[in-house]
Amino acid sequence: MSRYQRRRSPQENIAACSSRPDDISSSHVDIHSTQAWTHDVAPHQTQKMPRVKSEGNSAPGGHQPNRKFHGNQSLQQNITACSSTPVGNTSSTKGQPHAETPDKKTKLTRVNSEDNTAPSGQSMKRYSRNKSLQQNVASCSSVPGDEASGVIPNPNPFITMIVTDLLPLSIIEGIGFRKFMRGMNPGCSIPSGMPSLRSELVQLHEQAKLKVKASLDDVSDIVLTLESWTRAPDPYLTVRCHYIDRNWELKSHVLESTEFSAQQTGDDFVDQLIRISKEWNIKEKINFVVTDRSNISHSLESAGWKHIPCFANILDQVVTDALKGDPAFETLHKKCNDIVRFLHCNTKATSRLRQFPAPLKLPQLQLLKNLDSKWNSTFCMLQTLLQNQEAINSALLHIGKGTLCLNECEMPKIRNAVSALQPFSNATSEMSVESFTSVSNIIPLMRLLPQQIQDLAQKEENTFANLLKKHCAKRSVDIEDNYRLAASTFLDARFKNVLPKNIVEMHKDRLIKDMQNLGLTCQSNAKAPASMDDHPRSVWAPLVRQTKCEEELCRYAAEKTIPLNENPLTWWRSNKERFPHLHRVARKYLGIVSTSVPPAQAFSKAGKVLSLRRSHLEPENVDMMLFLNSYYGCFPKL
Repeated sequence: MSRYQRRRSPQENIAACSSRPDDISSSHVDIHSTQAWTHDVAPHQTQKMPRVKSEGNSAPGGHQPNRKFHGNQSLQQNITACSSTPVGNTSSTKGQPHAETPDKKTKLTRVNSEDNTAPSGQSMKRYSRNKSLQQNVASCSSVPGDEASGVIPNPNPFITMIVTDLLPLSIIEGIGFRKFMRGMNPGCSIPSGMPSLRSELVQLHEQAKLKVKASLDDVSDIVLTLESWTRAPDPYLTVRCHYIDRNWELKSHVLESTEFSAQQTGDDFVDQLIRISKEWNIKEKINFVVTDRSNISHSLESAGWKHIPCFANILDQVVTDALKGDPAFETLHKKCNDIVRFLHCNTKATSRLRQFPAPLKLPQLQLLKNLDSKWNSTFCMLQTLLQNQEAINSALLHIGKGTLCLNECEMPKIRNAVSALQPFSNATSEMSVESFTSVSNIIPLMRLLPQQIQDLAQKEENTFANLLKKHCAKRSVDIEDNYRLAASTFLDARFKNVLPKNIVEMHKDRLIKDMQNLGLTCQSNAKAPASMDDHPRSVWAPLVRQTKCEEELCRYAAEKTIPLNENPLTWWRSNKERFPHLHRVARKYLGIVSTSVPPAQAFSKAGKVLSLRRSHLEPENVDMMLFLNSYYGCFPKL
């Protein structure tokens, strides 16, 4: 007989021992795979167990079955020792190697299973080096965090899965899920229901809120974003905060997700924001609110906050206006929507597409799902129709829908539209790499996009490109006169030379005023003045401060720009000591985000995935789950 072809599981080893106690030597037990005595060590630290001789009959081929562990103890004695000796007991004798000291990483955990009866009828206590699911869930609350350092225990993998993927808590009650868990670990104890799991998440939620509050207490400038979405049939409002921390990293947190009425006015929305900001004790730190709702601008001004339009919404309006500006193309766009809608509903046409000999260049499912009003959805739909025209026309003709086929006159128009929208797609793809981007990107993009579109319009006689250029210029008129956008662009070391000199001069006085005001705010934390002229109460103090700020601003303007692929916040972290006044202004304006939702959510299918997942959450868990999902995205290494 050759050597054994497979290694037995811990359950097989224990079951074999209990069912045949008098003939242990005849059981082929591989101790290398026995988890009942396997310690929690790294894979590269796993030690090979010694092979021992059998006192009984030899296996065929001269191989001696494994019967002893760690010296001279028999398998039955090891089982007895595991059952009677507590983990971590340091009083064990030399012949009992599994009694570990508490400071070791080794842990053996008892698992109580609902069906762990040995084949012989004896009830046995199983041991596993992995905690049961219930014990892992409970460990979130049973292991206290280090309150002094603000550290919260890492959630176990099961809760991490629930929070990361925004899964409904009812998943643990599914028959398929429970079968899966028992298939992975037959001795696993699964939570009995949602209440116990929710109580652990609630406790984790409260701990995470304390950590976020501590982070917000440490910053002086905060930006809010407002997102409206629907969990059918109820509309929801999600409020996020954004700030640059002491380490010059842009942080974002979901503060609250709450239901609201469709009849609420702009004042009602602002009242909600005021309530939330007071609960988090940040009302006086908020300077700007980014949202796609233009009707709340006046209400925000009344609350002392400035409104920043969502850049994603601006791009949507540019493309929508261009589509409406060309009646012929608007009709073609409607026909494209009709084609996609028909293919989505007709199974024969879909089947024909799959049978088409030439492989489709883009996934078929993408063709069937781009029906919303977002410009990037329009771009993907037109691009798919363009690249798969032959297959689509063949499917439509096969089922007698030739009137829906795209003809040779229509295809050039679609090609021109795809070509004109490609620069928009390239720009938003760059933005989508980061979770949120600063408004410092807006002016450079709104200057570059019309230039690229104009080149297309001239080379290809692209009428749709001309329309895009026209409406892009309309939306960006006097954009450089906007102080907040101009200041952010100038203070971004990548783009500070993008602004014309006359624009910089126009905003120079206001920049210096900001430097002085923010410098006075932080005066209490500054070093002692070098001379009496620097003292805040000196009659010369305002003039001295202004002179220093002007000199500092000139030094920054003379600095070289950094490459486009570098992070401007990293540059400021390295140079803040050289610009003691200007870096405070940079922290304020570079912390303004350009979109009310993450760019990947606004410009890609990630937004559809998120909407689908949010719609499956239980109403009472929406706020908690979205908060934790955002929280562990910001603090992945707790």
